[in-house]
Amino acid sequence: GAAIKKLHSTDIPESITKRQAKQQLLLDGKLDQVQEVIDSITDETERMMAQLYWDESTEFERSHPTLTEIGAALGLTEAELDMMFINASKL
Repeated sequence: GAAIKKLHSTDIPESITKRQAKQQLLLDGKLDQVQEVIDSITDETERMMAQLYWDESTEFERSHPTLTEIGAALGLTEAELDMMFINASKL
């Protein structure tokens, strides 16, 4: 079988562009779910902050708390988010 390469933090991009993120989410079948996650936030201020983050960011930082929260709500593990960033950076 193929050897599984252990990810090193240096392999994971610190940020990806909004285009890369959206294209990777589309490929992963999760693009439409992002808005559903944002819409489901019950606190109005938190919901608006997340909406502005999604709508107005030109790039997404891997370490940003809002990204981590949205990723978790999409059912993504930290490792899956890391892989998504690696894959997206190649688009």
